[in-house]
Amino acid sequence: MSVGISSLAYAVRRASETTPQPLKHGHASQLVAAALGYNTLAAHQAAVAEGAESEHLDAAAHAVLDEALLVDRAAELSLPQSEAALVELVRGAFKTELPGTAFHRHDDALSDALRDLVDYRVYNHDQTSSAMASTNNDGVDEIYLPLDLTLAELPPPGEVFELEIDGHIAMKPDIERPYSGHKIGVRCSLFIERVSRVAIAEPEFRLETAKLDYNWGDGDGDGDDEPPKVPLAQALAEELGITLEEAGELVDVEPMAIEGNDAMVYRYVFDFADAASPELQAKLLEKHGSLQHQVPLWFFEQVATEL
Repeated sequence: MSVGISSLAYAVRRASETTPQPLKHGHASQLVAAALGYNTLAAHQAAVAEGAESEHLDAAAHAVLDEALLVDRAAELSLPQSEAALVELVRGAFKTELPGTAFHRHDDALSDALRDLVDYRVYNHDQTSSAMASTNNDGVDEIYLPLDLTLAELPPPGEVFELEIDGHIAMKPDIERPYSGHKIGVRCSLFIERVSRVAIAEPEFRLETAKLDYNWGDGDGDGDDEPPKVPLAQALAEELGITLEEAGELVDVEPMAIEGNDAMVYRYVFDFADAASPELQAKLLEKHGSLQHQVPLWFFEQVATEL
C-alpha cells in the first residue's frame, strides 16, 4: 500500500486517540501537509496536481520534516496540544508509516548522514583499497570528503541532482618502512532525486577516481604537481610545534639516518641537545619528552634545502 498524505493523516489521528486531546482528521491532514513543507493542505494538493510534489512517499530514504511550519500551522488552527507533543505525534506517525526512511531534524543532520554514506562507500571501494595497499601505512589518519547539502537547492521531483565531491584519504605513514606515499586523492559523486519537498530517495554513488598522490600539497590529487618547498626552519617549526625563531636554533643540526637490516634508510633522527637553548630544551622536553626527534623520509620532500 502506497504511503501518501491521507494515510499519514490517518496515522496521526489514530495515534492522537491515545492522548487526552484527540485530533480531528482535517487537523491531522493540515499538520501533515505542514510537515511536508506546505502552508496548507490545499497548497500541497495543488503542488501534486502540478507535478511539483510526489503523491506518494514510498521511495523516501531521507527526510527533514518542516517542524517549524508544523508548529506555526498548529497555532493558526488554535490546537490545544503543546508544540512538542504535536511534533512528536507527527514524527511518530511518519516513522510508523515509513519505517525505511531516516528522519533528520535539520539539513546539517542530513548532510552528516550523507557524508557518512560517502565515507563508507569510498573507503570500501575496490579502487580505494588498491590505492591504500600501495602505501606503507599504519592505518587511516583522515577521511576528508566535504559535503554540504540543503533540500532547498534540489530540483523538483523527477529531476536528478549531481553532487560532486573532491577530497582525500590520508594514511598514517609507517616510519619503519620506506615511504611510498600517504595521500589518496578522491573524486566522487552522489546522484540525488527529491521525492518530496522534504525528502529524497536513496542517493546513487559513483567513484570517479581514488588515486595515490605522492605529494602532500595543494594540487588536484593527481600527483602531477611538485609539493611546495619550505625552509628547514619552517618545516621543523611545524613538525615540533615551536616558533620559527626557535626553529632557527636547530637548522644546523645534521639528521642521522636510521637504517634497517636491509641497509635501506627508514627514517631520520635529529638530536637537538647541543643546539637548543636551555629554554628551548625545556619546551621540547615538555612537548615531546626527548631532545631527539624522529621524522619519516617524506619529511624532507617539503624542505627546500638539501641534506
